[in-house]
Amino acid sequence: MGHSDHHSLNGRCATCGSTLHAACPPCETHTPLRNHYFFGKLMDVPDFDVEQAYVVEKFKRHHARLHGAGVVCGLEVVQHPNPACRDRYVIVRPGSALDCCGDEILVLDDETVELQCFPAVKALSATPAAAGNASPAHVLQLCIRYRECPTEEVPVLYDECGCDDTRCAPNRILETYEFDVLVDPVLPAPAIPNAPVVAWNATIALAGAQALASDRATLRLYAVADPQPSGGLIQQYQIATLAPLAPRTFTTRVLGIALDADAKRLFAAVAGATAADPAQLHTIDTTTATAFSSGATQPVDIPASAGASSVQLAAVPGGGLASIAVTAGATPAAVQIWDTSAATPGVIVARAASALSALVGAAFGSDGRLYAAAPNGSIAHFDPAVDGLDPKSIAVASNDVVGFTLGTSTGPDVLVWIEGAGKLIQQAKLDGSGAKSAPLADTPAALVLGDGARTAFVLTQGTTNESVQSVDLHRLALGETPVLGPALATGANATTASTGIGRSLIALDDKLFASYLDGVAVLGIDAADCGATLGPHGCPQCASADCIVLATVNGYQPGFALDDPLVPPSDPMTDSAAQIARIDNLLGRVVVPSVADLAAAVTCLLERGEGGVGPQGPPGQDGKPGGPGAPGAGIDAVTAQFVPCNQPGSATLSGSTLDLVIPKGCDGEPGAGLDWDLPHICSFNWIHGDMNQKPPQGKLALIVAFDTDVTPEDLDTKSIHVQLRTPDEKFGNLLQCWCDLDLDSERVGTITPGRLKESCVPASGFSPLQPGEMATAVEIALPGLPKIASSIDGPVALRVLINGDFIRGVHHKSKQLRALDADHLPKLDPPSPPGAPQPGVAPTWMQSGDHRFTGDGIEGGTFESIFGLAR
Repeated sequence: MGHSDHHSLNGRCATCGSTLHAACPPCETHTPLRNHYFFGKLMDVPDFDVEQAYVVEKFKRHHARLHGAGVVCGLEVVQHPNPACRDRYVIVRPGSALDCCGDEILVLDDETVELQCFPAVKALSATPAAAGNASPAHVLQLCIRYRECPTEEVPVLYDECGCDDTRCAPNRILETYEFDVLVDPVLPAPAIPNAPVVAWNATIALAGAQALASDRATLRLYAVADPQPSGGLIQQYQIATLAPLAPRTFTTRVLGIALDADAKRLFAAVAGATAADPAQLHTIDTTTATAFSSGATQPVDIPASAGASSVQLAAVPGGGLASIAVTAGATPAAVQIWDTSAATPGVIVARAASALSALVGAAFGSDGRLYAAAPNGSIAHFDPAVDGLDPKSIAVASNDVVGFTLGTSTGPDVLVWIEGAGKLIQQAKLDGSGAKSAPLADTPAALVLGDGARTAFVLTQGTTNESVQSVDLHRLALGETPVLGPALATGANATTASTGIGRSLIALDDKLFASYLDGVAVLGIDAADCGATLGPHGCPQCASADCIVLATVNGYQPGFALDDPLVPPSDPMTDSAAQIARIDNLLGRVVVPSVADLAAAVTCLLERGEGGVGPQGPPGQDGKPGGPGAPGAGIDAVTAQFVPCNQPGSATLSGSTLDLVIPKGCDGEPGAGLDWDLPHICSFNWIHGDMNQKPPQGKLALIVAFDTDVTPEDLDTKSIHVQLRTPDEKFGNLLQCWCDLDLDSERVGTITPGRLKESCVPASGFSPLQPGEMATAVEIALPGLPKIASSIDGPVALRVLINGDFIRGVHHKSKQLRALDADHLPKLDPPSPPGAPQPGVAPTWMQSGDHRFTGDGIEGGTFESIFGLAR
């Protein structure tokens, strides 16, 4: 028995029975003080206390500052071996831990912990659910805490009254521990490893801020504002100081902006004077404040843009401009390519297209095509270099897309978009496949990608404010969780009346610029710096010892059994219906790795840290055709000489004769050979090939035995087939067919994994599996066979097929899961394997009761046996 019967229940030590110390030793760090010894020194209690404290505090500082707090090894929480006890007890395995003070917690034996003895757990049973309501599910965390236990009470010397309550003292102090259970603790939110941190650095005051653009070379920021009730404004800022440089005003709203490739011109789409007038493209000189504020803009009508609600502009790689005009009240969007080589841009009439729906976003891919998202179900893309733009569409599962961009990096491009109604961010490959999504807490409004397309930043609109949140696209693509970083509030939420063309979010190096109702938030991106953890930092410290979490139980209700987790994980709804709560030894547990653990991990990284081979990159562009070369001398004859493999080869040209020296191939290394330690079928309860054997008495069931543990989940109708030979309805006995019996039907047949009392002996007794057990046999019950075969004359012919490729078992030596070696091979004399087949010797097949197993030394294969049952 361990200490748990007493720990944290009555405040007394299990070993000595003394009262536990009311509090842990203090965690404060003191200046080290030790004794100085000399002959004749008088040693008193304070001297010995100093001696002990010096050593104890040194160890505690070493633990806390060089290792940290958490579980060092062991201390796994597992289910009680008796199923009847699992609603009250769990077992804590031996192990050790360190608390934040540096105290060492050492558990030497298995501890049986009764949860119902903890007041917080007991209170759950004392609080019944309200009438008509189900009992609420709770979260339990079992933790362990360092405690000191005074022991061996002895009388204090020179006490003339003897040993009474006031003149006795403990002779020893036992460094022990106590358990505790936390009910419904606040669990930490899942965190992305090394996620970038977004911080608000500064604010630019600009009422009605909307679209944004920036340039790295000139350090300029351009912000569009929608001053109500009318008019439009573009403000130019110096990024380093955030000082406003020059404004540009318009009599109508600005619908979109984009910088030219050299950032010397800013293109602005400005709404027409009335809904019947087309929007116009203005070209603004950005080189000086005067030119920006008052220079001529040479406006040009944008085709098919009358009454446009927004115009998205994007610079074409290599020169030019693309515009996408979305008209209010109409679904089609007009895509137009512009020639920007002259001072005043001009429409390239032939390079235009009309999309079937409104489009969101405008981004160029590595292939030079322009991509934009339809609100629902597709991504459109166009070739700006050809007449008609060659419009194409990529099918995706999307709905209410409000933001779209294209992720470009050294790898393949990816599609990234956000959905308003579903509050989702999604990404997919360029062909639309492999889509992965993550839910957002609030409605997204704008989207931008960081350098390398590893991280996305999303501007969301909640009920009261707008926020910016990072999304790890790499983890999203891999299907890992979590993917969302912490959200940072950026300002009050916009109203519908002031939304205009919507909010904007752009990235520039280590900064984000987010427009909101009252201005532009300047956000700093603090990318994860793994090396910073090795830089200067403060010392860890705590005021008092903490309780080290060992395991977490989710979905607990009074009376539920506390069971180990299953592999693969069980369904929580199914567990709840069965009144089972699973023990999770990972959630909430902090592990303190030993130096040996760290050395093993580093060694693994050094040996295997190169990563896998990435996908082949796209083909490069064709080079220019070369000129004609000089006529070659030509080859009239070829000679070849073969030399040993360790001699170098050569090719020499003597006049018009090519002389080759060719090394022979060297002998290869010996192969790994066949593996006779794989899982096998070792016996069954019928006679192979006997077409008139007597059926078993009682239950009609076939039993197949394995020579090692196999995974019970693999023993199903995908890997096991029983077939009945029946005559064809049309041709009768002239055509015989093998038909599968339904082994998922209790009326016809069932498959039950189980274990045998004696290995490889079907007659020794078969029993179904207990939860968590592996199988050593499988029972194939055939209660419906007599009725199905009643119309067949003569013996009932059966065929059993077992596909070893679909069944995993424990390898006899490595103990890893390997595929069942199921090939049913002839038995030879001498036996094979491992001997070679014997020419001229007639093989016999494996029979029930012999000691030959299936297998040819190779994973997988199919076991096949044919036999018959007499009437």
